[in-house]
Amino acid sequence: ATKAPDAMASAEVDAGRCAFRITLQGVHPKIDGKTLVYAAPATTGQPWDCTGGDLPDRYRRMQCRSGDE
Repeated sequence: ATKAPDAMASAEVDAGRCAFRITLQGVHPKIDGKTLVYAAPATTGQPWDCTGGDLPDRYRRMQCRSGDE
């Protein structure tokens, strides 16, 4: 079974869009304290943007990688 994150918070991004931030804790020392941000789309029907936060790309799903690494 997958362990649920220990910390999650709501946030707001540009244009008042809804978002939530997950802070990883107790997963692995290399990523403890790192964040992953999911932001609602500006247009209905579009996917959520999951490229925010400071979690390195190598620990993200392919569609959530920002390409900054």
